[in-house]
Amino acid sequence: MSKRDVTLNLALIAAAIISAGCNISLSSFEPTKNAFSTQIGEPAPIASPLPIETPAQLLLQTPIASQIPDNEPDLPTVVPVPNLPTVEPTLLPDEAEAYVLNLLQGDDDCLFPCWWGALPDQTRWEEVEPFLTRFAAEIIVLESIRTNNPLETIEIHVTVPTQISPTGQLIMFYTTRNGVIEYIEAEVGTSETYELSQVLATYGMPSDVWFSTYGQSRDNNLPFRTLILYLDQGFVVSYFDNAEKINGNIMGCFQKSNNQYARIWLWNPEDELNSEEVFDISPLVDQTQTYFPLREATDLELSDFYEIFKDVSSGSCIQTPANLWPSP
Repeated sequence: MSKRDVTLNLALIAAAIISAGCNISLSSFEPTKNAFSTQIGEPAPIASPLPIETPAQLLLQTPIASQIPDNEPDLPTVVPVPNLPTVEPTLLPDEAEAYVLNLLQGDDDCLFPCWWGALPDQTRWEEVEPFLTRFAAEIIVLESIRTNNPLETIEIHVTVPTQISPTGQLIMFYTTRNGVIEYIEAEVGTSETYELSQVLATYGMPSDVWFSTYGQSRDNNLPFRTLILYLDQGFVVSYFDNAEKINGNIMGCFQKSNNQYARIWLWNPEDELNSEEVFDISPLVDQTQTYFPLREATDLELSDFYEIFKDVSSGSCIQTPANLWPSP
């Protein structure tokens, strides 16, 4: 075999090898599926961009239950205000006066120590303030003269006819402790609802009765003070009037007077205050005056006093020896 033939044979062999390699099926090579496609050859879906949320939107998102801590503190119990009248727009002066007169008629659903819907040790001042603002002539927050004092007193002025009060106003005081009303003091003037006979008829026999006066008049003035204590019901009523000196006795006549000016002081009866404690803290007690209980100032028993003076038509008077009392 010539050199030319050898070269030709080698070329033929190389061509055969190349041809065999080209006949291998492409189907034996499966392309890798795209991570976003569902079938071979199907284009991958375009992923939606995540929404961009503003800080305000993030704050408004509601947390899922698993994000709420299990030890979240309980909210404080809210004590409802009993019988507090519905708050409406501020009244004009004439309307406010008529509204107060209506309130002074009393409410069988708000007997003492409830006062115009508020109960000591239960009602918060912020619950009562909108109601009082509607008709009050003036509301004054009194500053305490003691530092770190938890007590705060709010003074309320309301307008009434001069037949109820010579000044044309009644004044009330709400004493609060940490925002909760603790004591209520209110002038009720000469309102018939709070005359002695009406109070006795409504609340029954009192716990005690005390008097304060002088042994003689001064400048034709002989003050006569009466305190009616209802310790188990949480209130005191004070009556102020002028008395007369007759035959060595001081005569205080409730039923015959049109000027027995009344004030009330209310507290939570669960405090179980006794007479001594009331005398120590009640603003109705004038610490500069001398007081005697009913049994020392008169010859009446408590039951006698109750039966006599709950009858508005009895016309009876309290008679106490003038020499028992100090000079003015």
